[in-house]
Amino acid sequence: MRIRLVFIYLTICLPALSQVSIGNGTNISSNDGSSIKLNYGNSLGHLNLIQDSWMNFYTDRAKYYFDKEVVFNSGISTYNSNSLTLSFTPGNLTIVTDGWMNFYTDRSAFYFSKPIISNSGEFGSYNQSDLILKTNGTTRLTIDNSSGDVIINECLESKKVKVSAAPGSFPDYVFANEYQLKSLSELEAFIKENGHLPNVPTAKEVEANGQDLGLIQQKLLEKIEELTLYTIEQQKLIKQLTERIEKLENTGN
Repeated sequence: MRIRLVFIYLTICLPALSQVSIGNGTNISSNDGSSIKLNYGNSLGHLNLIQDSWMNFYTDRAKYYFDKEVVFNSGISTYNSNSLTLSFTPGNLTIVTDGWMNFYTDRSAFYFSKPIISNSGEFGSYNQSDLILKTNGTTRLTIDNSSGDVIINECLESKKVKVSAAPGSFPDYVFANEYQLKSLSELEAFIKENGHLPNVPTAKEVEANGQDLGLIQQKLLEKIEELTLYTIEQQKLIKQLTERIEKLENTGN
């Protein structure tokens, strides 16, 4: 006798539900344990959750939309890319890592509402450009990338300025025995011919090229020390003349 086992398949039709509630502690899982796909009607798209050591979210829509704040316990990162783009209305911010951490935006400038602090204490320019400091849109300070010169467009106020001097450049050499001090007649002739003191830049040179603060101070001190030597010589001459006058007066008496 053959026994036939008949399996009766029952189809249970459930009414369409607008909402499915899941109690606390209840999980939604897939048969294979690796993916869950949520489909929406009228070709509105789908959301696919796939776990492969990562938790991946895929959708056929153009973007994800969140109507509430998104909070992350750790960080935000990109997958299979070295850039992260944050889009706003208007504008965007792109973070790119290619050995550097670069920030790019299509806006005209970055605005920071709080102080910017560098742990290393360093700020630099990129791509061999000058470093420029502006306030209220006006350039106040420029550091020239090629020369390292600091250009300040307005007044520099400081309690102390230190200028380094190369060995042998400070004008104490004026008091050395081998120093060739011009006589007053030679000095007078030089001034009449050139219109300035010897070894001092002319007005045209300073107006065209500016003046080196350390160098001009050295030149001024050089002239002060030369003037001191002239004064000493004049004092010797005055003393000699005074002694001669006194001697003549005593002889006349």
